[in-house]
Formats: sequence, structure tokens, C-alpha cells
Amino acid sequence: MATASGETNDAGRTPGRVRGGIPPKPAETSAGHATGPADAGDRPDPITVGLIDNDHITVQAMGGGLSHVPWCTVLWVAESGRDALRLCCGDEAWPDVILLDMSLGDMTGAEVCRRIRDENAITPILAMTAYPVDVYARDAADAGAQGIISKADTGRFPSAITTVHGGRTYADPLARDVCFETTRTAHERIRTHAKDSVRLSYQEGAVIDMLIEGKDYAAIAAALGVKTVTVRTYVARAEAKLHAHTLAQVAVRWMNLKRYRDVPRSAAAQTER
Repeated sequence: MATASGETNDAGRTPGRVRGGIPPKPAETSAGHATGPADAGDRPDPITVGLIDNDHITVQAMGGGLSHVPWCTVLWVAESGRDALRLCCGDEAWPDVILLDMSLGDMTGAEVCRRIRDENAITPILAMTAYPVDVYARDAADAGAQGIISKADTGRFPSAITTVHGGRTYADPLARDVCFETTRTAHERIRTHAKDSVRLSYQEGAVIDMLIEGKDYAAIAAALGVKTVTVRTYVARAEAKLHAHTLAQVAVRWMNLKRYRDVPRSAAAQTER
């Protein structure tokens, strides 16, 4: 596992070590395509990236491409939504920027994005897709991403990464009609809509998801690297929080809760630029 350099960037955060919280609001944000950092004559600060994509070939190609960008380092790679949430919501270091594929295999990119943004108000998320960007642009914005880019536009990745890292938002030219929010605004919106609802921890939610998939306690324990008794503890906590008396009730109420989390942005939030 690569580690962050420990240097401090312009936003006052230490690369790879920030966990949640509310950052100082950027003096200026912009929506739409950006050509690079605020001062194109300055060399960008070192930036660490977390890469989330379930296509192994794409991961290799993108990792290789980013390796040629001297100021960019891939901190970690996740090839499933579940692994991404484990890295982001566990004890791993936060990268400076997250690159997130919108069409993951085990869960949607929008769900992963929303759960990360609910946890973290600082790290920008740049959505990416192999499909036309307008297919996923609005879902990405609603889920709390700071921009979206086509995987085919390899030449634009460096400027898109530096743009969202600098506190601005990035919109692919084909998604100009979609307004993205800053990390702070997206986090506050998602937290505001979720604060009155029941909240399961990442571990509790992961256990219930795997039970719904048909896995038994032993298989879940092996997948999470914990003991079977710990899995039973997570289930008991979920039952208590959801006021459920059976696993069937837990499953139904958890699935409904996840649907209610898909809260669209308010009209006021959509006007932010």
C-alpha cells in the first residue's frame, strides 16, 4: 500500500491523511470544463488518487496512464464498490481525489459516491464512465460528485483532477447542463436529508447486504476478516436500529432505507456554480 507524502497542499489538508470534517470553503468555484489549475504556470502540488473501477483492464490502463503524470500518485485501487467503501470508511488513508466508475458490478457508482460523501466533506470525487457522460452526469451530481469525465478523454484527466483538487467543479463538455456541487455543499445536503433517518454503520450495512445475497455468517466473516461472533453482533445492532425482529424485516427495512437515501438536490442547490 502506497503512503502519502505528508506534504500539505493549498487547501490546508495533508494528502492521504484527512478523514471527514468541514474544510474552509473555497473562495471561488466554477462549473463547466476547466483547462487546468488556477495558475497554469505553476506546477501542480503532488496529488494522491484513489481509483475505483471493476474493470481490471481499465484499472491497469488508467494506472499506467496516471503513472506518467509526475505529480500524481495512485494511493490505492478498489475493483468493487464494497472494497471502495472498506477503504474509504475504514482505517485506510484518504486520497486527495477519488476517481469513481459509475457502473460498478456489485453496486451502483452513485450509491458508492453518496456513501463516501456522507462520510467525507473534503475529498473530491470525480466520476467517470465509458458511456456517454450525459447518461450518468445527473446521477453523479445528485450523489455528491464534483464532476464527471469520459474514460475516453484520457488527455483531460490531469486537468480534471487538478480542477476538483483545487476546490472547483468539473463538467465534461457533454454535460454542461448539469451543475455539480463543491464537496462541502454536497456533504451538507446529503447529511441534512439523512440526519433524521436510521443510520447503519458501513460494517452493519455490508453484513446485511451479504445476508441478502444469500451468504451465511461464516462466509461473511471470511469476507470481512472478522470472527463469526462479530458478524452476529453487527446483525443484532442492525436489528435494534431498524426495530426489526427477524432477518426478513431487517432486509426489507434496510433496502427501503437505502432507497430513501437517494435524495435529489434541491432547486437551490442545483443553481450553485
